[in-house]
Amino acid sequence: MYENAMHLVNVLQALLTPTIGAITAYIAWRQYHDGKVKLDLDRYEKRLVAYKAVRAFLSDVVATAQVKTEDIRRLRIETSEAGFLFGRDIPDFINDLVRHGASLGAANDSYRDMNAPLPAPAGYDHAAIVTTKRDELHWLNEQFEIAERKFREYLNVS
Repeated sequence: MYENAMHLVNVLQALLTPTIGAITAYIAWRQYHDGKVKLDLDRYEKRLVAYKAVRAFLSDVVATAQVKTEDIRRLRIETSEAGFLFGRDIPDFINDLVRHGASLGAANDSYRDMNAPLPAPAGYDHAAIVTTKRDELHWLNEQFEIAERKFREYLNVS
């Protein structure tokens, strides 16, 4: 009886170290996994900020048919981390938004009402400016669906 008890104690002592090692390994794995989940959540939140900035920019531009320097500045600031959070496609897309937005803004600044009492400046091409305004606004309006498709890859949580 005593020998059986001693044998059982020896077996339990032998199992104690691997058991502690397994528990330690499990805790380390859980900490790694939880850290990865937190990192993914942090990255998701920052990516969502950039997506919302793009949507807000497009919404403001399409609603007013105007692009102010402040609109472009705000978009640039709110998406300044895009190069670190996304693949090259999103920063390139944002640059395209800025380029087309700036083109619309420049066309708006150049536009002159042909019924205004003051004559248009020399070299003023009303038709070209109106065409630019129409084309840029149309392009920007189409970007809602494109933005959603581009960002979906990075914001998918399923």
